[in-house]
Amino acid sequence: MSVRNIMLSEHIAGAASNPAPTFNAAGTAVNNGTGTGSASNVGVLPAGRKTGDILIMHLFADGSGKTFTISGTGWVQGDSDGAGGGSTEAWFWRIVDATETAPTISWVGGAKNTSIIYAFSGALASPIGAHINAGAGGSTNPMTSAALTTTAVNSLVIFLGGFTGSGLIPTPASYTICGTAFSTATPSMIAASEAMTASGGSSAAVSVTLPTATFWTTMEFELKAN
Repeated sequence: MSVRNIMLSEHIAGAASNPAPTFNAAGTAVNNGTGTGSASNVGVLPAGRKTGDILIMHLFADGSGKTFTISGTGWVQGDSDGAGGGSTEAWFWRIVDATETAPTISWVGGAKNTSIIYAFSGALASPIGAHINAGAGGSTNPMTSAALTTTAVNSLVIFLGGFTGSGLIPTPASYTICGTAFSTATPSMIAASEAMTASGGSSAAVSVTLPTATFWTTMEFELKAN
């Protein structure tokens, strides 16, 4: 085998062995949960973010069918989903490049809402693989989420959930919580992750009992390894 082919083989082997992305840091939760809430939410960037990290803004608001407008250069909306008249959940992403600013998410009409921005290290610059609106419930328990099937090796599956009440959402089995779940005011939410090794692998389905049976939504997406 030529030196060039040996080097190419080593490069390919090294790329295939890159570990799954990891949670790095989280910004402070922003909650507008009193009275009629608000018609916008301005996130807080994580202090520990690093160049090349992927920022994920998780937003949960009461009231279904809300259309979100994002302002802030470089931010891209992922998925958005509502639950039978009770809640709307969404996520947005951006690469850390030293020019990032916290986005403002706005919508029509007042709604109680919460956001947290997370930073993940070790993901591709085009990081998003498979993604699903995994579950929605109206005044029911438990909160559930379908499994997600990955499209690449060594991916990190991110689970996002929220409900229109207050209280701690349990960390799902097989998942690791990202930072600390927001549980001190309405609405409450959680982000958790599961590292996967194989392309075509299925993340663990989620079923957790909420403090109160009320409106909830769940979402999942794949962060692909660098």
